Amino acid sequence: FFIAGKVLNVQPYMNSSDLAIVSITYTQRPPDDLIQMIGNLLDANVNAVKRKEERILITQESMRKLGIPKKEMVITIQGVPRHCILQDLSFGGAKVILLGLAQYLMNKETVLQLEFDDPYEVISLKGIIVGAAFIEGRKDIIGASIKFNEESVNLSYKIHINKYITTLRKTELNSKFGENVEVAQ
Repeated sequence: FFIAGKVLNVQPYMNSSDLAIVSITYTQRPPDDLIQMIGNLLDANVNAVKRKEERILITQESMRKLGIPKKEMVITIQGVPRHCILQDLSFGGAKVILLGLAQYLMNKETVLQLEFDDPYEVISLKGIIVGAAFIEGRKDIIGASIKFNEESVNLSYKIHINKYITTLRKTELNSKFGENVEVAQ
């Protein structure tokens, strides 16, 4: 976007000679597309706090809506990459199925690599395994619950999850109250 503006203030960023924080005020009304984009960013950050533990079960439909091409992911546990199957996601964590013994994986540091389409990107989320249990009937496969480090949850990931949640809520409201219902944030 090219938007006419006026520089109000320039301050060095953290005493850096190369970086600065520039405050700009618009001299014209910004385009609606920019306002919508900024609204989406703010909405994603607010929902990441309010709906941190709201789980999204990974199904074919949710994968399509999230833009996740496949359930098979790579998780790195204590520096060792392993294959896993994604079961559910939230702003604050995930549940995966993988080979291993529960007692040896508890409280281990992880990095889950999630692939998204539209746009294609691989997002790495650091976390810790906070729960692990054997899958019924198998002693070598576990379901591991991962809690993400809040610092590793980037804005791009929040936008993907928020877009799914708001689309789902809008669909539910439309089916309940009729078409063209606005979603309250």
